[in-house]
Amino acid sequence: MQAQTAPPKPLRFGPVFDDPEAVLGFVRSGSPYRLQHVVDRTYAGGEYTPWFKAYWAAAGKALLPAAEGLLGEPRLREAVAQHFGAEIVRPQSLMVNLLGPMPASAVHVDMPHFRGAPARTHAPALLYAMGSSGLFERWAIPIASALIWFHRGLGGAFEYWPEGPERASRLEGPPLWNEGLLADNERLLHRTQAIGPPEASLPPGLLRDSAQLHATGDGGWAIRDGGAELWRYPAVQIRISILWKALALRDADEAKRIDSGCDDLDPQRIETLFAQHAREHGITLPPTQDPRTDAVWIRAASRLPPRK
Repeated sequence: MQAQTAPPKPLRFGPVFDDPEAVLGFVRSGSPYRLQHVVDRTYAGGEYTPWFKAYWAAAGKALLPAAEGLLGEPRLREAVAQHFGAEIVRPQSLMVNLLGPMPASAVHVDMPHFRGAPARTHAPALLYAMGSSGLFERWAIPIASALIWFHRGLGGAFEYWPEGPERASRLEGPPLWNEGLLADNERLLHRTQAIGPPEASLPPGLLRDSAQLHATGDGGWAIRDGGAELWRYPAVQIRISILWKALALRDADEAKRIDSGCDDLDPQRIETLFAQHAREHGITLPPTQDPRTDAVWIRAASRLPPRK
């Protein structure tokens, strides 16, 4: 079984973009923005928070012509090559997040990726279970994440645990302007701390799925729903972050394994590895016809202790 190297420690770096004002102009020109859970088709649960989002690039391709230069930003590619020890860097996705005053987000890792287990056919809960289990390191796709912030307001620090949840966290807090953090966010526990003054928080029940964030003529932002303006923010209260992700491939052999599919996972192998691990702990998983989407089976697999 191929050994998985330890992820590199997060690296703070910057300035990132030569012309940050042009990047911010691009952010404003992309208005309006939809709520994050609408864009990612996830259920937020409870009260919706003013977290708005858009993808500028996906699957290695820019979705907008103006995003092509940002996706291929040489400074980001060079940082990944050096810090991750990657001979081959393949930019994959680019997204922008705009957050208004809101409570802290949950502590989490980004969704991991594995050869032969694409997110389009495998439930996110399964991919998270695979990542936390430690059983699928051989098939893990190494991904570098660069977060670049534009925020001078109150709160909204990026909190992360570079040595695991048992050790102290670290903070990257405002003012953050054209500054970035390069890390393996698929393994790094992290969250965004609470943003803004309490009096700027939205009243309960204000947001619906149809709410959108619009750039306003005075440089600020407004939440609108249909023809109604629900809330208005000065620019300083909106925390803007750009998330850039790239494959950080060690060498040509690793690239070949990804491109050829010669050592990909399949549903039977996923089920078998979880079942073997369960038996080692005296547990029997329920039968399943398709481990990729079987919610009952995935819940049982996700409760297994991780491999040590």
